[in-house]
Amino acid sequence: APPRLRVFGPSGRVAYSTAAGETGRRNMVTEEVATALGGKRTGSFFRQGAASGLDGPAYALTLPLVEDNRVIGALDVSAADPTLFAGIDDDLHQLYGRLVIGLVVLWASLFPILWQLSSRLQRQAAENERLALHDSLTGLANRSLLGDRLANAIARNERRAGLVALMVIDLDGFKDVNDTYGHHAGDQLLQHVARVLQRTVRPEDTVARLGGDEFAIVTGDIEAVEGADAVARRVAQAFATPIVIDGRSMRAKASIGLALAPTHGRTGDDLLRRADLAMYHAKEHGHAVVRYTPALDMRRTRRHPEDGPSVVDAAAAPAT
Repeated sequence: APPRLRVFGPSGRVAYSTAAGETGRRNMVTEEVATALGGKRTGSFFRQGAASGLDGPAYALTLPLVEDNRVIGALDVSAADPTLFAGIDDDLHQLYGRLVIGLVVLWASLFPILWQLSSRLQRQAAENERLALHDSLTGLANRSLLGDRLANAIARNERRAGLVALMVIDLDGFKDVNDTYGHHAGDQLLQHVARVLQRTVRPEDTVARLGGDEFAIVTGDIEAVEGADAVARRVAQAFATPIVIDGRSMRAKASIGLALAPTHGRTGDDLLRRADLAMYHAKEHGHAVVRYTPALDMRRTRRHPEDGPSVVDAAAAPAT
């Protein structure tokens, strides 16, 4: 049978026991435990039955637990094999040393496992955070992360004299790609557009997928309106590069709406709404890029205008 271990508190209550149901009990104090709680060691004798916690006779050792010359409890060990206690002399430091060495060995064996588990949990947490803030198909920032980046860019710009540009980009007739060539081709087109947009802007700019076939770009530190127009035209012209999907050469066309902070709004929501309005005006009237003006608020812009072919060979129009 395995040895039984009990740890008693100074009041005689069982603080720990390897036997079920003994922890917390007060009626387990034997004469030997009482002696140990008084500061003396007892042991190397036989016990019977319940007194040992084992079936049949057992050797036992009971030691006082001392801290700063004060007895804080008692350790009581019972085992059927007397060799368990071989080599333990009256110097209790030797026993405590063996316990410490055992704990160190245990920790050394568990440390690699705990380290791997901790590293795995950290990687999983980082991946969960990434998935929460990025689009799963393209790897771009999602709408939530775009909102944070846009708000930060506007806040930084308040201390400067420049502009923050927000472009909302919608692919023209993207539904036709899915209907004609299938969703796999549509996904490939979206991934291609994501790569094109990332290559077109600066590394510090934010490219996001808002959902479906709608993208957005946040770029800051723009000195004048003309600079923002130039960036938008460059983005529009990047769509002239053909893409091969399932052996077919295609050329995507997009409508782009442009809004500037602080000229067109001082919050991310204002800028998104106005860039979105400019984008739908561009889509409705066949322009590649439209910069927001207050006059657009007076016009009724269809949310879902009739699109032209999804894959066209058309040059980008200048900003209006």
